[in-house]
Amino acid sequence: MGIFWKMGAKNFSAQLRQTLLTVCIGSIGVILIFSCYFVISSITYSKSLWEEKHFGVIGTEIYPRNGLELTEAQIKKVKMRLQTRNIASLPYMSQVVSVHSWSDAEAREGSIVALGFDFQHALGLEPQQPLWSTDPLTTAEAIVSVP
Repeated sequence: MGIFWKMGAKNFSAQLRQTLLTVCIGSIGVILIFSCYFVISSITYSKSLWEEKHFGVIGTEIYPRNGLELTEAQIKKVKMRLQTRNIASLPYMSQVVSVHSWSDAEAREGSIVALGFDFQHALGLEPQQPLWSTDPLTTAEAIVSVP
């Protein structure tokens, strides 16, 4: 084992500049990797805080397997399991849509997600929210939250 240390010391002294440059570049790489990790975790945490502020606590979303739609029996089974565990849920539908303004003929497309849910069910979950006690929205109306 001692021979390897001797070889390393000789190589270090023979190529001092290259060795120090390699160590510096390696440390910069480690610093960048850790800073990227902390930035990504910070963005994820901020996203969850924003969702909680705008939508309340979203514990989980239930997706159908293999892109198929959930059947009525599966939906009833999920509702029963949630009720037995005293977990409140608000079933909703989401769809990426385009928005047309009545004032101009321009359609705005992109990552606009429309959510649809039952207002009466939402009123039961959050009775203090005045929005749920109003008349349901028509097909030409939408509730928009701008980030």
